[in-house]
Amino acid sequence: PIYPAVRADAGKIAVMRGPVLYCAEECDNGPLLHRLAVDPAAGFTLTGERLRGAPVLRAVRAVRETAHPFDGLYRPYRPAAAPAEVRLVPYAFWGNRRRTEEPEEMLLWLRRL
Repeated sequence: PIYPAVRADAGKIAVMRGPVLYCAEECDNGPLLHRLAVDPAAGFTLTGERLRGAPVLRAVRAVRETAHPFDGLYRPYRPAAAPAEVRLVPYAFWGNRRRTEEPEEMLLWLRRL
């Protein structure tokens, strides 16, 4: 087995298709990207879209942790998730499609289901 050397990335995956590394962006997936989780065993499909010639991917099976009535920094743990669509774009092109001048989230290491 291979153990990750970066503790913050333990239990997470990075998605590659050939030599291209992919990431999730807020403009495609909404805010709070850390709440997303994907099933790498289910795989990823091509959406038919291209970003600067590179294909955009979609997770076949993904969920988003749902919000709770008290959604502050600390709260009792209650696992709850809803199916979600997760779109991934080539990491090299992230940040090029922002809708505002404000910085948006990007996530490379995705939680594993």
